[in-house]
Amino acid sequence: MTTVVQAGPAFKVLGVSRVEGYTLASPVAVGGELYIRTGEALYAIGKR
Repeated sequence: MTTVVQAGPAFKVLGVSRVEGYTLASPVAVGGELYIRTGEALYAIGKR
C-alpha cells in the first residue's frame, strides 16, 4: 500500500493506492504522476 500525504504542518492523507506484489524501489513523482515499481510491473498513478 502506498499512502500520499500533503506536505505542511498538519498531517493530511491525499490518497491511498494498493498494487499487487512487493515494491522494489522508492516511488518517484514525475510530471504529476507517481511511479511505483514492483517485481511484476511498473505502475503510473495520477489523475485522468
